[in-house]
Amino acid sequence: MASDIGGTATLVGDPPNIIIASRAGLTFNDFLVHLTPLVIVLTAVFIGLCRLLFRKAFRYDPERAAIQDKVMLVQSLSVLGVVIAAFVLHPVLHYEPSGGDHNVLWWALALGADLGGNATAVGASANVVILGIAERNGARVSFWQFTKYGLVVTVVTVALCVPYLWLRYLL
Repeated sequence: MASDIGGTATLVGDPPNIIIASRAGLTFNDFLVHLTPLVIVLTAVFIGLCRLLFRKAFRYDPERAAIQDKVMLVQSLSVLGVVIAAFVLHPVLHYEPSGGDHNVLWWALALGADLGGNATAVGASANVVILGIAERNGARVSFWQFTKYGLVVTVVTVALCVPYLWLRYLL
């Protein structure tokens, strides 16, 4: 779910954004400027929802370190930094993924397509991947179990988008 929320902030963060950008003529920087402020708020709300919905699962276990390969982490973050820098600098580099109209309907479409994927286990490819990883590690999550929590996250995050879009673009 965090992947879907975070991916909303960039042109390459979620497949629908690439399609929307090409049709609307939006750039990588347009996504950063218009959606990142909201995604930061949605991420904070999501973390709060996780603490509420999964409070029993939040226990520290020193035996299960999340990051086991620190070299790979540094390499991955370095590559990510270079890619983001290249997209941000596209006007200087003359590499344009697409053009730049700021119509509120395009932003509403991106938010709905990206965040709506959290509603069900098959709503986004990241959901399917993480459920496969969880099952491989002995933590099976059923379609309906995912949907029970996914719908809550989707309703809350999409509901927060409405006032954001209204205040930023229509007021």
